[in-house]
Amino acid sequence: MDSTPTDDTVPLETEIDEVSYGVFKEEWVYEVLLIGYGGWVTLDIYRQDGGKETRWEESHELSNIEYDLDGQWDKWGITLPIVSDWKDQIDSINTLYTAKMESTMTWMVIAYDLDGLFADCTVWGQKIAYYALFDCWEMQF
Repeated sequence: MDSTPTDDTVPLETEIDEVSYGVFKEEWVYEVLLIGYGGWVTLDIYRQDGGKETRWEESHELSNIEYDLDGQWDKWGITLPIVSDWKDQIDSINTLYTAKMESTMTWMVIAYDLDGLFADCTVWGQKIAYYALFDCWEMQF
């Protein structure tokens, strides 16, 4: 059976379908399933626990890890080892956030289409109003 897409395959508009995440040992693992193909996917994380001095933001680019040959879906992901010193934190490489911080964190995932244009976004966590400017829909877990 040939799994090569045909010329009559109509690409679907890029949308976020599912997000999964969790802390496993000393790393966070994130996966985003898109409807259609995406050009790239970003993950922004914000935390403020108390005053301004405890505020931290990170921005990560996910990698494409799997896709449907007919363009029905696209899966993106990233694994972020946890570092203990803010001087060692590097976006898209690792994270300062520990499992104990989860209840004080807020996340936003943005999907871009194959032309690099904004396609969809979703937010979840403690303070989703922080990302209100983006007008994302709220993910329910």
